[in-house]
Amino acid sequence: MKEIIIRLNGVEVKRDIPTSWPEVTFKQFQQIAKSKAKVVMALSIFTGVDEPTLRVATISGLDSVLKELSFLEREIKIFEIP
Repeated sequence: MKEIIIRLNGVEVKRDIPTSWPEVTFKQFQQIAKSKAKVVMALSIFTGVDEPTLRVATISGLDSVLKELSFLEREIKIFEIP
């Protein structure tokens, strides 16, 4: 998990976002699958902050946040044999 800081109108909100598929909850996975999530929608699902608010907010270290969310583009390994 990675902590991110979202600011809007002087209000600062700290949230943890997953950095790999094993950290995504089943509920979050269902929401992402249903929405065919874009990055903003996925970020909304992970933070609990609605999408329109995220679009106008300032996110600290947005480049690194986007890099952390790149796991969404990779295939999920459901059955992995050690």
